[in-house]
Amino acid sequence: MANNVNELPLTTNYQVLPTRITALNFLNEVVNNGLAPVHPDIQELNLYASVPDEVIANHQPNRRYFFLTPRATNADGTKFIYKTDDGMGEWIMEGETEEVPDGGQVIGFRSAFVFEYHQDYVGLQHGWRMTQLSLHQGPHQDAQQNNAFSIIHRV
Repeated sequence: MANNVNELPLTTNYQVLPTRITALNFLNEVVNNGLAPVHPDIQELNLYASVPDEVIANHQPNRRYFFLTPRATNADGTKFIYKTDDGMGEWIMEGETEEVPDGGQVIGFRSAFVFEYHQDYVGLQHGWRMTQLSLHQGPHQDAQQNNAFSIIHRV
């Protein structure tokens, strides 16, 4: 199993778009103007409705970037947990929040999450990871204020 998105076995014609910088610029536009600009690789989606397999079932498979309205987090010590609405699993934060630089300036922050299925879920079970980008160092505060952008991918 891959440890991060850079280790994913992708075909040579597969492109992960937009870049983190493009995603943060998109998010900045949403936060400042209140409207999401049209972008071919970004879809609005509630990642927390259910398990990832079911949430993205009706979306194009190569589109992995999703702008969404995040929910408040539940803190478990130093880890942040996003539970699904149906109770079938949760996104759990891994590691520390990192800076996203552009031209020597920090333009945002990145946090990584892994999805854990609850044992009573009997559907398909893939490994899923989520990267949450935010404009400020407190990404969880940003998420509560709808200023976060999330990316999911199968591992």
